Amino acid sequence: MILPMASNRQSGQKQEIRTYTELQKHMHNALREQHPEWIGPDGDCSAYDLYEKRFADLLASFAEKKRYLGGLLQS
Repeated sequence: MILPMASNRQSGQKQEIRTYTELQKHMHNALREQHPEWIGPDGDCSAYDLYEKRFADLLASFAEKKRYLGGLLQS
């Protein structure tokens, strides 16, 4: 699956996201660009960790519901 996502790049082009790892990197960079005040002196960004965990939880919930519904449709 390819997800086009807008970025803050001046070119106005959309970046194609092909993998979950690319999506994580894009989200990480976007949060750092949009909220530099969230980055601690050591370079850590705890807000990003929260965003990443919530997103992973949502994906897991979606996958679980998809498996459940798929099983109902096959019955």
